Amino acid sequence: MTTEVCIVLYESADTLEPAINSLSLIGSDVSLAIHDNSSKPLPLENVRELAARLRIPLRVERCGTNCGFARACNSLARGSTAEWLLFLNPDAQLLTWPDRSSPGVDGIVGPLVFDTRQRVTVTWGRRRSIAEEFMLRWTPLRPRLPKGLGYVSGCALLVPRLTFVELGGFDEHFFMYYEDIDLCLRANRAGTSVAVDPEWKVRHEGAVSAGRDFGTALIRSYESAAYFFSKHGQNAGLYRFLCRVDARLRLAAFALLPSRRRQLPGMRQLSEYLAVTPVARGSRES
Repeated sequence: MTTEVCIVLYESADTLEPAINSLSLIGSDVSLAIHDNSSKPLPLENVRELAARLRIPLRVERCGTNCGFARACNSLARGSTAEWLLFLNPDAQLLTWPDRSSPGVDGIVGPLVFDTRQRVTVTWGRRRSIAEEFMLRWTPLRPRLPKGLGYVSGCALLVPRLTFVELGGFDEHFFMYYEDIDLCLRANRAGTSVAVDPEWKVRHEGAVSAGRDFGTALIRSYESAAYFFSKHGQNAGLYRFLCRVDARLRLAAFALLPSRRRQLPGMRQLSEYLAVTPVARGSRES
């Protein structure tokens, strides 16, 4: 089974070495494809040397500007001939890779994802409603594992290339965020299974790119979520209203928590954006 690992970079390749080193777990039938979304080409000499040392075929492409995560992933998929595509965040690394010579799931597969403190992070669910969105933010309740129906995170998402093509790839209306959930829910409707393989484990640092500009990342997330909920028949206007309330509550809470005060400027940026911006393009109020 040939697997191509697809990684999208933005402005930094500093976190890539652990990810690339971990690809040796996949075996000899692995290749690596990188899309550089940075405004200027990144110096990737060290990446090329590492891939060559590990004997992992490497190809690099770029679109000349930040064309968005979904569009970059689709471009990498179009250039691939592998049987399987593994979309992997640059700050993620494989911890285990089970034998996939006879994979038990022929659809979309996600791993158990661990943070840097070795805690399992919930990166899955069986559906995604507006109510569940805010329950995830404010309560300890966590969704159940998908078993055929549901979604997994794009931080590490394995999918047969032909299935990805048949589904139309990621919806490029999502600049970043929610494109993974949308893909999985479309797969559900098409009869393609989505599951978590507990034998596959990944460590994900998280928020490396977003942390460079937290406010913009929050706005991108809001825009994608508003489009997502509208696309899937939910009330984007209600989501926008709840986001405004949520932002105000978080501003008050972050001001009281020393560990969160560095996030205050970004939260203020989101709150100001929500105060003056209508429902995101492509969304509807009802």
